[in-house]
Amino acid sequence: RDPGPTGFYTLSLPDALPICFDSSPTIRNCTLMDNTTSRSGGGLWVHYGDPLLENCVILRNHARSGGGVAVAWGQTFVRNCTIVGNGAQNGSALMVLRHATLDIRNSILWDNGYSGSGIAALPDRVTMRYSLVRAGWPGPGNIDMDPGFVNPDAGAPDRKSTRLNS
Repeated sequence: RDPGPTGFYTLSLPDALPICFDSSPTIRNCTLMDNTTSRSGGGLWVHYGDPLLENCVILRNHARSGGGVAVAWGQTFVRNCTIVGNGAQNGSALMVLRHATLDIRNSILWDNGYSGSGIAALPDRVTMRYSLVRAGWPGPGNIDMDPGFVNPDAGAPDRKSTRLNS
């Protein structure tokens, strides 16, 4: 696995998209926010890769499909991430295309699109465990419950505004 970016980075690219092509980076402690594309993958587009997203916030990204993340031809691992406020015609939060799979654990998927989980995928392409998902998703420990975000309507939220209120 490539070391990839780490630290508290914020990436915003209007009319562009971050791409993970034929690589397997670890993307840790990053914020992918306010990106827009007319293609797939507003926050991140994975093609022929097996990346790990860990402790990331994927916020207010927009695309034709996969507003938060779109994956094709690979396996993407999502751990301890918050995916919120993304939008797309298909898969506002996540879109799984062509021979791809997602493995999600201990994450929050909320307010992505108008209704439902915001995931566009066949159920056997997404494995999810111990996550909070609007409208639910099959898997052990998954719940559908308001996460109680602190100040979710802030104009430029910091990491606190996308964490659970304790």
